[in-house]
Amino acid sequence: MNNLPKNWTIATLNDVAKLTSGGTPLATKKEYYENGTIPWLVIGDLTDSFVECSEKYITEIALKESNAKLLPIGTLLIAMYGSIGKLGITKIECATNQAIASIIELYGIDKFFLFYLFLYKRPFLMQLGKGGTQKNISLAVLNSLEIPLPPLAEQGRIVAKIEELFAGIDAGVENLKSVKNQIALYRQSVLKSAFANQTKKEMLKNFIIEINYGTSEKTNDDASGIPVLRMGDIQNGKLRFNKLKYLKKITDKKLLLQKGDLLFNRTNSAELVGKSAVFNSDFVCSFASYLIKVRFSEKLNSDYVCFYINSPYGKAWAKTQLTQQVGQANINSQKLQALQIPIPTLVEQERIVAEIESRFERADALETAVDRALNDAEKLKQAVLKKAFSGELVPQNPDDEPASVLLARIRAARAAEQRANPKKGKRK
Repeated sequence: MNNLPKNWTIATLNDVAKLTSGGTPLATKKEYYENGTIPWLVIGDLTDSFVECSEKYITEIALKESNAKLLPIGTLLIAMYGSIGKLGITKIECATNQAIASIIELYGIDKFFLFYLFLYKRPFLMQLGKGGTQKNISLAVLNSLEIPLPPLAEQGRIVAKIEELFAGIDAGVENLKSVKNQIALYRQSVLKSAFANQTKKEMLKNFIIEINYGTSEKTNDDASGIPVLRMGDIQNGKLRFNKLKYLKKITDKKLLLQKGDLLFNRTNSAELVGKSAVFNSDFVCSFASYLIKVRFSEKLNSDYVCFYINSPYGKAWAKTQLTQQVGQANINSQKLQALQIPIPTLVEQERIVAEIESRFERADALETAVDRALNDAEKLKQAVLKKAFSGELVPQNPDDEPASVLLARIRAARAAEQRANPKKGKRK
């Protein structure tokens, strides 16, 4: 911020804003939550956009007897814990917990200018986080944050330009997301077509030589151990290996994978139970308890089975087999073994697999290009913000009141206000 335009200056957030934080009414007092009518926000309610609702509510008495505060519509919010820098602007009267800072007054700075500035500074704010498992920043850290301050009129022009450019980027992003949805539909149509004319069916158990649940041992991040595949490692019919957990050792060989083993996700949300992938690697690897390992005889191609399970036919079967347990669905190994699938000759299975893989390769290439474009869109937004807060996004107007004059007036007015209204004792 050393090379700012002539009419800009450096201020602290404390110069231009008044901040407060919320509070959490005692969870043990039913009267604080039961039949509550006041929206009470937590960090999960912040989505870098307008906040129009909440999942939790508190009562009037909770508001009176805690540090929670009723915030007016239009309050700018910023997360101080965990997802540091997450933002929201209220479209409802609400309260927040203590993990959210609320900007309740602004002096000489446009609210949306500050919103986009926080969006730009989020990586920096996250670096300021302190603590153990959940990093956090304090109100003091926010108050001392140095910010670039343009003339007030220029702030409005910057916001207008950002929103114009972001609207164009967002329209492009929506088009790209639509393409991704079409790719997903295309994959399902390929799978549906591949198995459409197959009539002769047999149960899987006739071709299974080994079937096991995975390990329930606690894993860790020590990469010197044995990697363990978990249900989250199955993505779109493939295994990912970039977020592995590990075990020190495996004593039961049934918990080790061999090339060609099918992994079936037996427990998850209803729409994700049954997602499957084939282990086609040569390194030593295990699998977690929510997965079922299936090893087939040489008469059945595991990739063929995997494609069938992930097809519309396999998904329809899974819906009929689900057992709901405490918010999660389950399909056990007995039900999986009873699955009937079309079994053509091994040569025909391999031909079908090759055709599917050929078509999926083209879809994968397109999806990779789309993902790259989506990533570029986010980078483009950051480039826009960088230009905005270095004074390069819109031209300066020499007739604008210099920000230094504005800041001096704000400081003088706030100092006079403090002298006239000295701080009251802190709320207990």
